Amino acid sequence: MDELDELRPALHRDPRGVAERTTALVAAARTRGDHALRSRCLALRDRARRSLGEMELAELDLREAVAAAGDSSDRPAAEVLAADAHLGLAGVLAWAGRTAEAFEHLDQAAALGDERTVAYAALQRASVAQRTGRNDVALAAYDAALPTLCRLDLRTDQALVHMNRAMIRVIAGELPAAFADLGRAEELFAAEGNDFGTAQVRHGFGVARVRGGDLPGALADLDDAVARFARLGHDALDVHVDRVEALLAAGLAADAAADATDLARRFEEAGSHSLAAEAWLRGAQAARLDGDLGAAHAAASRARTLFADQSALGWERLARLEIHRIVAELGDTPAGAATGDLVALADELNTAGDPVGAVAATALACRGALAAGDQGAAVRLAEACLRGAASIGVLEVRL
Repeated sequence: MDELDELRPALHRDPRGVAERTTALVAAARTRGDHALRSRCLALRDRARRSLGEMELAELDLREAVAAAGDSSDRPAAEVLAADAHLGLAGVLAWAGRTAEAFEHLDQAAALGDERTVAYAALQRASVAQRTGRNDVALAAYDAALPTLCRLDLRTDQALVHMNRAMIRVIAGELPAAFADLGRAEELFAAEGNDFGTAQVRHGFGVARVRGGDLPGALADLDDAVARFARLGHDALDVHVDRVEALLAAGLAADAAADATDLARRFEEAGSHSLAAEAWLRGAQAARLDGDLGAAHAAASRARTLFADQSALGWERLARLEIHRIVAELGDTPAGAATGDLVALADELNTAGDPVGAVAATALACRGALAAGDQGAAVRLAEACLRGAASIGVLEVRL
């Protein structure tokens, strides 16, 4: 093992220390003209910077890592190094909402990499599909990947799959299965000494408890996650986005709206348009519940535009659903005018693996049909809504 191999396990315990040490190693590699070593050092520093939330610096590291690999004279090894850098770059670009670019780099990683890198590229495609709201595609990919990861004893990657799959199951209202996945992820991360992963799991538990209506438990888990991330030098702004949902569930709409707006602006300034869009959507929901429908409509429209720009169609549908909710309360359109759009939207959400959103859209369509005097359609939609809600263990849906 060389020094870089020895540094890797410290990524999840001391990312700041790893970033500082690899900075010295990058400088030494440049002085020696060792392009392969420079590429390896930059790729490792990227991982540390991502753990610290320094995404713009991480992207610069990875682009230099690709270039350094290209300058190396050892072609087979250079291709593996370039593939690793392309894989990391795809993750950073997906986080920034630049989905098309992320897929291009995943293609490069799969073309250049070894068997393990190709497997990681497939997993990252699933992760990007999840981030863009294609939960059906992502879930199938995770289920297919897990046996291979177990066979290769890649425990950290198994933990990530369990954690990501849990979040899909939370969205689908399958909370017992989600808690089981989160528990398994926590066991695997703990066995590997992966403190960053453990913090992510506590965040996941908080999200799941919000959806189940356990607000004290949710806030405790989210606070625990923030504290764990802080010890690692990470600001954990994405945890605060889900804390907004907990405030909403507790009826603190004004506080939630203010927090969401502040987070959305901070994310946009940092270039994280994916998380900015989520924060704007949470802010729209909070403003609507606080009675500020004008601010709600503006925030939901901003979220929809950002999601559309990122080709995050699943999230764009949720923003569209929120706009329908706001317009219905504003009363700006004739009764029942949006019923057909809502029925179609419910079908899209259901197909994409979001039965919770589908039930909400169906309920709105039912109200629209009733307001328009179409009692037959209203009864059919109400029955469909009840069927959809019966198998979902989410407090909001049950209410």
